[in-house]
Amino acid sequence: MAISFSVTRYASSSVAPKSPNRSLHKFLDFNSYSSSAAESFMSVLEKDAPHVEKTLDALTAKLDSKCITQVLEKCAADKPQLGIRFFIWAALHPTHRHTSYMYGNACKLLGVDRNPKVIADVIDRYRAEGSVVGVKTFKVVLNMCRAANNPDMALRGLCDSGRVEEASELVKTMKLHRCEPNAVVYSTLLDGICLHGNQELALKFLTGMESENGGSNPNLVTYTIMVKGFVEKGRSLEAVRLLNRMEDFGVRPNKVTFTTLLDGLCREGHVKEASDVVDRFSSIVAREDELRSWLVVSLMRAGRHKESEREFRLMMARGLRPGGPASGAVVERMVSEKRVVEGFLLLDGLVKSGNLLGIDSDVYTLLLAGLCQENRFVEVGKLVRVMIQRKIRVKSVQADDIIGILNNCGEYDLASDVARIRC
Repeated sequence: MAISFSVTRYASSSVAPKSPNRSLHKFLDFNSYSSSAAESFMSVLEKDAPHVEKTLDALTAKLDSKCITQVLEKCAADKPQLGIRFFIWAALHPTHRHTSYMYGNACKLLGVDRNPKVIADVIDRYRAEGSVVGVKTFKVVLNMCRAANNPDMALRGLCDSGRVEEASELVKTMKLHRCEPNAVVYSTLLDGICLHGNQELALKFLTGMESENGGSNPNLVTYTIMVKGFVEKGRSLEAVRLLNRMEDFGVRPNKVTFTTLLDGLCREGHVKEASDVVDRFSSIVAREDELRSWLVVSLMRAGRHKESEREFRLMMARGLRPGGPASGAVVERMVSEKRVVEGFLLLDGLVKSGNLLGIDSDVYTLLLAGLCQENRFVEVGKLVRVMIQRKIRVKSVQADDIIGILNNCGEYDLASDVARIRC
């Protein structure tokens, strides 16, 4: 009582401190409107002791929606995990049942919708204390997620934290309680499983999805997650079989799926297999020139520069139209290897064949600077004309350097032309 009186007298003093104690104000605000039951529960939660549920069970304070809300509001600022544990404990208490409104309110107050990982942290705390996380607990967690209109939220939090077994149990719980997981939920789980290295379990779930009917069938996102998971584990040849399963299931791969697979195959040295995949799917995924262009870029990213250039030249010989990123990657590599004239001739060949697509302006600038440094002014003139026609601009810093070289060499007209395309 003496402490309570002292605090009250301090709070009502006419001389207010310049920097009020926030914790003190929270204490005052809470005690000014909270019920004695809420204060009793908070006194237990404040200790943050292990197995807090057992201590809560020993209390005789009345449990109702008003009291629960007051406790959650108190926990919201800096004890959201304890707030969630209290909410779960209250949901399982024999004298109380949460309403749908309470589930939604708890989600908002404790920030579960903004930070789904907090769910995983709570489950991790249960495990660390040796507590059994049963079906009933998962059901409460699931209802919180559903109240936030995000049924895969808890699943995502568990997967992000590497708790794949708990995530799998949550999916089973959803089925038990007639909340049939859809493709989004399964995809979230598969992403977590693949991320943490259990590809065989992921394949098992995928097979289950393929055998079911309705909204849980695998879609493009599901298969792409699987392909990415196998590629990241250095198992790209197995990922090729996933592409075959996609085709059999009537799901069409997109650019992300395909380039992910090509990147993996090229990185692992399976260049022939990558080319075979392009041959097989050229009439299904995209035009052959698009797929070949993606292969050129994947080879370049994998450090297989000779194979990339060879593939590019084969495209040109066959009259295929390389994409801008593929053309830019090959030209840029040539310049970096001091093969500037070759880079220009390759680009000039694309111009003459009408197959030059959008190349990044930085590649043009790099090639232009390289030609100037080698005093190849005839080629500089041709390249500048192409840049003027295509409205390619040169950044001021690079343009000034190029103009300086041209002026020093007496190429004033060329310097003037470059000045026209300076940003």
